[in-house]
Amino acid sequence: MMLDDVIEIKKAEPDSQWRLRPCKKCRSENVAYEHYNGRGGAAWRVKCFDCGYTVDKGNTVRHDAQVNWNKDGKV
Repeated sequence: MMLDDVIEIKKAEPDSQWRLRPCKKCRSENVAYEHYNGRGGAAWRVKCFDCGYTVDKGNTVRHDAQVNWNKDGKV
């Protein structure tokens, strides 16, 4: 797994306002926010660290990355 562009990884507590749904591909709860250096500067994405599935819309705000992941994860 390449982490060359990653600034930090933040795991959300399940009972926090930053909680993330399980991965829609493998149903793992091993998901976290990645703050990374994107093309336009620092951005946020969410990644499953079991299967590698990622939702990356280049969000500059972590909350937007959360919303995109949680919407994407609905079955």
